[in-house]
Amino acid sequence: MDDYFVIQPIGGLWAVVSSEIIVARCPTVPEAIKAAVQVASRTAAYGRRVQVLVDEPGRGRTIIWDSTRDGYSAA
Repeated sequence: MDDYFVIQPIGGLWAVVSSEIIVARCPTVPEAIKAAVQVASRTAAYGRRVQVLVDEPGRGRTIIWDSTRDGYSAA
């Protein structure tokens, strides 16, 4: 099973969501990406495949970080 951390706008902030649980809220996308990659890299260190995606209204989801492609070191 793959794990996904999705960055999406919620209530004026950018939230990092995994399995319908908000794990972080940030005022900007770059801060949310940093938080998501930090959490995702810890998960990937246990041998799981993990992806970080940004869900932008009107543009859809874009993969920002993938543990199989980018390794599991933090950005």
